[in-house]
Amino acid sequence: MSRNVEHETCKFIIANFCVDPQKVTYVHQVKQAKKLYALFPDLSFWKWIVRNESEYKVYTLVHYLKPDKLKYLNELKSVKDFEFKKDEKIKLEKNKQGKDGKVSGKPKNILDFLRNG
Repeated sequence: MSRNVEHETCKFIIANFCVDPQKVTYVHQVKQAKKLYALFPDLSFWKWIVRNESEYKVYTLVHYLKPDKLKYLNELKSVKDFEFKKDEKIKLEKNKQGKDGKVSGKPKNILDFLRNG
């Protein structure tokens, strides 16, 4: 089962990340796709890149095995895996806490503004 999933993922990578999958050397691209699959085995990650990245098509998958592109793929993986922390809900009590303060109304003229600050 695992080999079948790996092969299907490699076919997906070749079909979606090569500019023209029909004109590439398929055996060579499968080897490169297996290397990429070994580094990033999650198929949802590859689908996420297809949906969210505008410039991801290359002539050969060796492009993604370069150190700078591997770093870029790791950054994309961290972006995909990012989740916001869920804040705890604060329960409000029905009874008041402390005394009510006195609120003065809006000043009607400049003299009231200067007196009440």
